[in-house]
Amino acid sequence: HLPGGRLSPTLNFVLDEETPWSEVDRVAASAAGANLERAEFLSQYRGQQLGPEKKSYVIRLLFRSPDRTLTSEEVDGAVRNVVAACERELKATLRA
Repeated sequence: HLPGGRLSPTLNFVLDEETPWSEVDRVAASAAGANLERAEFLSQYRGQQLGPEKKSYVIRLLFRSPDRTLTSEEVDGAVRNVVAACERELKATLRA
């Protein structure tokens, strides 16, 4: 990665139908730390595989440091924090 390069892992969460994107965005931003540039909504899915009253959101987390290259360990740690916060606060599950 180049200095200041952007790292952008993608996550797929299964959530209750009534959970709005704004809540996922809020929780992700709060949990990810200072190097999160933004969370992007990529897609939404509803289907029998998810179960009744469920949907999935695919999101991308964009990380960047203005002055250095982030390590994969830093980004992985931030992603783990986002997953744990979404599980705890939104009752989300990570979809494989």
